[in-house]
Amino acid sequence: MIKVTDHAVLRYLEREMDLDVERIRDTIAHSLGSRRAQQLVEFSGGARCQIKVEGMIYCLRRNTVTTFLGRKGKTRLRESSGGVQR
Repeated sequence: MIKVTDHAVLRYLEREMDLDVERIRDTIAHSLGSRRAQQLVEFSGGARCQIKVEGMIYCLRRNTVTTFLGRKGKTRLRESSGGVQR
């Protein structure tokens, strides 16, 4: 069976389904642009952390979003993550 990477799925969505990846990237960055979110990132000192903003949970490493876990109630945080939350 042929496997499909996340990168291939993303490119398919972008190029075949006209998904605006840069707009989504900007939306994510904007949602984490609050002073409080910035303070939480600084507080983590570059360590991996989880930040909840408006019910949405993001995972970061330093100042880079590495994944999105979903909205509050649709996912649960791993207890061993050592995350910082709002």
